[in-house]
Amino acid sequence: LESVALPQPGVLLLVYGVIINISLAIFNLIPIPPLDGSRILGGLLPTEMEREYRKLDRFGPILVLVLVMGGYMLNIPILWWIIVPFIKIFSLLFAGIDLSHL
Repeated sequence: LESVALPQPGVLLLVYGVIINISLAIFNLIPIPPLDGSRILGGLLPTEMEREYRKLDRFGPILVLVLVMGGYMLNIPILWWIIVPFIKIFSLLFAGIDLSHL
């Protein structure tokens, strides 16, 4: 049997740090209030549509909670489906390897 060398702890820490940061950045860009993605989408919408969209602000935290906890409780990785493609793109772009399978 061949042995496989494990990465150094510092490299592993760096890899997981990159994955966590990309995941948090993408999560924050989801267009549900109070996340930053909702502010970006609101800025891109016409004025009348933005006013209607802002009426959803009070329901945003509930939607985020349902998205996070619903996926966890139902064992359906909804957020992971959203985040994985971006982890693949950015890890290939900046690290040269696909880190999404870790």
